[in-house]
Amino acid sequence: MSNLEDIKEQLKAPFALEDIDFLPKGKIEKEGKTLCMAFPYADPRVYQDRLNELAYGEWSTPAPVVIAAGNKLICYVTVILFGVPHTDVGEATNNEENTGTEAFAQAFKRACSQFGLGRYLYDLDKEWVPFKVEGKSGRIDLDKAGKAAIVRKMYQKAGILSGQATHTKASLADGASAATSARRTISRGAGTFEAACAVRLHRHDAGDSRKAHIQSSQERS
Repeated sequence: MSNLEDIKEQLKAPFALEDIDFLPKGKIEKEGKTLCMAFPYADPRVYQDRLNELAYGEWSTPAPVVIAAGNKLICYVTVILFGVPHTDVGEATNNEENTGTEAFAQAFKRACSQFGLGRYLYDLDKEWVPFKVEGKSGRIDLDKAGKAAIVRKMYQKAGILSGQATHTKASLADGASAATSARRTISRGAGTFEAACAVRLHRHDAGDSRKAHIQSSQERS
């Protein structure tokens, strides 16, 4: 079985390009085009998938603590991984649809970041991208390929190699298994060493006893 130490590097690994989306923040008009600042994020299911890949059955989220404060809903979420708990808080405006889901997701991802999962997203450089005004709000005007290209640019600026962002479930699981196997090998090696020492000690004691017996016989004669 793996432990937290075994999977710490896999937890820190960046998400695949296609798993990243953007939140639009701020708007500017430039050369006749509307642009917004793109803040990268991943859906909570991406975090859950990573946890399941690396520690299936070894992580949980107890019932959250929810507080209504004015027009805000504040949610405290604890993530327990291999018995180690981390708690963080999320909030959302209390008069919007899916307020609870939004507050929980924010708190959940922040708690996961304390294990290193998704933490790198906070450090990525933000990018100005096309923005399309629709109704009361709007959306980032990029298709899936366009978003992936922006994520790739962010990753490159951060020194994240493209190969690091294309981890498959198999490779992540293999990494955790390799760490576990190494730990077991060390354990078996230690057991073998202890057994060898015990045999050597036994032979040494037996030799000493034989010498003592011979010496006693010679003295009697």
